[in-house]
Amino acid sequence: MTTPADEPTATDLMAAMRQASGRELTELGRQLADRLDREKALRDNEVSQLRRNAESLNRAIAGLAAAASSAELLQRACDALANICSASCVLVSGIDIRSDTAALLAIHRPDAESPPPQAFSLEAGSAESRAVDSGVPVTASPVDTLGELFPHICTIVAVAVDNSPAVLIHIAGELDSAQHDSAALLTQVLGACLQRLGLATRRTRQLDLLRSSGITHDKLPRATDAAEPAPAAAPWTEPLTERESEVLRLVLKGASNTAIADELVITVDTVKSHVKRILRKLGATNRSELIARHSACGVTNRSTAPPSR
Repeated sequence: MTTPADEPTATDLMAAMRQASGRELTELGRQLADRLDREKALRDNEVSQLRRNAESLNRAIAGLAAAASSAELLQRACDALANICSASCVLVSGIDIRSDTAALLAIHRPDAESPPPQAFSLEAGSAESRAVDSGVPVTASPVDTLGELFPHICTIVAVAVDNSPAVLIHIAGELDSAQHDSAALLTQVLGACLQRLGLATRRTRQLDLLRSSGITHDKLPRATDAAEPAPAAAPWTEPLTERESEVLRLVLKGASNTAIADELVITVDTVKSHVKRILRKLGATNRSELIARHSACGVTNRSTAPPSR
């Protein structure tokens, strides 16, 4: 329901009524009542639409938070953005900054007639490249490779993980202000969920590395035990890198810094830096406390040689 631009406003009608009388006044009163009724209906429709949008956004956010894998997360994000933005096509691609390319990760395209491109180049000066470099959504025509998917204008958003662009999203069409705000919130949640899943994956790799090295314990969760909570005895608040996990494995065996450096083919100073970060991340003040804590909580089931610095 819309109101013609040249139709008198309620203010115009009330001003005219002050100068009118008789039948003219009655007619102006009828027009005013009709105009006020239509304006109220418009406001009610807008409020209802905002309520429906908020409910859709809440459901979408809940769906992203409940995703158990990155593939499921990205497909849910595709579908949710298509619904909220009334878009005929949404494409999510993984960004490879080193090669300036992006690879298909998920797509929402109900009326697909041909397979989508599996990868495309982030050409210099392209809308995709500008979105990645600036971190600001760009509304423009996509690169030629995506011309069949997005024959007209589209909105392009880069999603960062750990302050680095990780995912590029193409949404068909130009978004209005409400759709833009909803999409911005949804992509922020997507970035946070991708970071959470990445941390969980890194944690699993660390535990698997410790297990494969012989430092095992029955209570450590395995990659297949997704529903099992993390052990309370080793509350890692910040995940170790793969290299730090390797250093930790040797530290728990009682290896000296020199021995660790020789085995990992790195310098002793580098080993010392890794050890400092490991102690900080695991909440220990020194190597002896670290080994004692892991021995006490059963992370290692073998005796260790006296630690050396």
